[in-house]
Amino acid sequence: MIDRIHQADRVRYIAFLRGINMIGSKVMKMHDLRQLFLRAGLDDVETFLATGNVAFWTAETNPMQVTHLLEQWLANEFGYHVHVFLRTVAAIRQIVDHNPFGLGQVPSGSKAYLSLLPTPIDQRHLPLVLKPKNQGYTILHIGDAEIYSLVFPLGNGRYGNPTGDIEKELGVLATTRNWTTISRIARTTSQ
Repeated sequence: MIDRIHQADRVRYIAFLRGINMIGSKVMKMHDLRQLFLRAGLDDVETFLATGNVAFWTAETNPMQVTHLLEQWLANEFGYHVHVFLRTVAAIRQIVDHNPFGLGQVPSGSKAYLSLLPTPIDQRHLPLVLKPKNQGYTILHIGDAEIYSLVFPLGNGRYGNPTGDIEKELGVLATTRNWTTISRIARTTSQ
């Protein structure tokens, strides 16, 4: 654990990697991912689940620079490009505290999702995003660079997913996590 006295000039980030370990594609073992982050000089590295969620400390305070470096290191190590969505631990905790899903109440049979965007949303696109293209989800709230949604069963164990529509309508990539995962990361990530 890093000495708390020296934290003032460092930032605790969480990297959300897009599209890894999904049905056998872009497979990354969390142990290997953690080791890569440590070799890259990042400190107090923690991974969460197998969906590419990595918390770490760094002295680099420019999130765009950190994102660029992580994407380079990942491509060099694994041989393919992975998009990284970076948030501070404080920002994730603020997102969880905001919780537009209510007091943890999600309608039976549905799931709460959070989609992260690389940059703040252009307000001119909001009417398009608010109109789902299918019945598999509904948008509940749009933040600065995140979209909160409820997804519903489609059958065969599948659920709706707003990510494709969000990407198409906004013209940017997104990565989506289950609200349970986001909440767990916020609760258990060391500060």
